[in-house]
Amino acid sequence: MKKLFRILLIISTLTYIVYLTAPYFDKYYLDQGTRDLLQWTGYQSVLEIPNWLLSISSFFWLPLAIGLWFFNSLVRKIYLIYTLLFLFLNPLLGLFIASGFEMFFFQATTLLDGVILTMAYFTSLDDEFKNT
Repeated sequence: MKKLFRILLIISTLTYIVYLTAPYFDKYYLDQGTRDLLQWTGYQSVLEIPNWLLSISSFFWLPLAIGLWFFNSLVRKIYLIYTLLFLFLNPLLGLFIASGFEMFFFQATTLLDGVILTMAYFTSLDDEFKNT
């Protein structure tokens, strides 16, 4: 179970990194009109979060993944709160427009987050987290 958990953690981390960096490669495979359309992300948002804060929160995820690797119980709680926070903030952030490539990695990361949290709380790994 530990090995599977760690493999999923690695895959999740890689999919998240690809998702975060994908927009920097849009210019190589999307035409200008499509790239202009992607700029509408965030339109009519109820809550405007500065880009620098979103960037910081994105890179905050990596230390959480490392903490989960070592079965840190505090990190497990923070990871859960972090995941739930963005789940409830997303509807307030306006339109979300992404390429199919980006959406694939976004959805894969979201799915893997759910599997990781389920394994961390509802399997024998729960004891691993309680012992640290």
